Amino acid sequence: MLGDRSRLLRLALLGLTVFAAVSWPTKHYRAHAATSGDDDDDSGGGGDDSGKGDDGGGGGDDDDDQADPDQPAVTAGGLFTKATYPISALDRPLTLIEGMTEIRLGGTADLSSGDEFGEFGADVYARYGIQDNLEVRGDLGLDLNNFTRASVGLEGALLYDPFAVDFRGSLLIQNYANKTYVGVNMGFPIRYLVKPGMVAVTAFESFFTINFNGHPDFTPSLGVIVTPAPIVSIVAHATLVDNGFHTTASDLAIPISAGFQLTPMNKVDIGLLLLLGNLIPPSTGMDAMGNPTGPGPLDARELELYLNLRF
Repeated sequence: MLGDRSRLLRLALLGLTVFAAVSWPTKHYRAHAATSGDDDDDSGGGGDDSGKGDDGGGGGDDDDDQADPDQPAVTAGGLFTKATYPISALDRPLTLIEGMTEIRLGGTADLSSGDEFGEFGADVYARYGIQDNLEVRGDLGLDLNNFTRASVGLEGALLYDPFAVDFRGSLLIQNYANKTYVGVNMGFPIRYLVKPGMVAVTAFESFFTINFNGHPDFTPSLGVIVTPAPIVSIVAHATLVDNGFHTTASDLAIPISAGFQLTPMNKVDIGLLLLLGNLIPPSTGMDAMGNPTGPGPLDARELELYLNLRF
């Protein structure tokens, strides 16, 4: 009787051992196999045994190196490094990666009708990646030798796929119509890849501004990025500006920009943009025939050359 019980106990233990070996997650075991093998080789001290262990482990390493089609790319969610940061603008996350700094130096020249290259301006912009999904940014602008704006803010990533969606908030000081406004600009930057690696639509980099000393402004934006080659980006951007949410013709403006960007390496961008101040300028009076008079949509022009540096 005792012999039968002992035999049953041994069979039960053997069954539990086999069950545990079969049910234990395979990937978990393989992830630790290299470390366990190294420890065994060090403790064994046998040169021939360690060599066999290396040969035996080679097949396992080859298997581990093979990409699992069910797993996302290593860089999914913007997990790049400074060395692997993409050259193509469409492959980059909206926020900088952790520890990366980007500085933009821009210069503008006035091309307005009748005053070509009569005045110049400058723009300095910087941002820093606190985490892969959070950055701090700042901007200082001198528009045609006059102070126009300064801002500091944060941007955080909310979603990477299938849309890249961020949240942006900035404390903004700007000079408009000879009056200084202080407020908070809010945006929800969105980028959608219409054709991956080729065409993307961007929107709502700015959405509205709460002015502390005036009415809020409605400022939704829309843009397009086309990359015929990874090092070349063709860009166009437009913003609808409704000062004070009045929705009247005199308070509406549509500034746009269009140009291209060249990226010779992943740490440098060189760009050239044509800026149009307002596609729908308000009329300033009436002519003898009763037609409205005033500047045309192409009269207020600027040319901007910029350089982005990342380190």
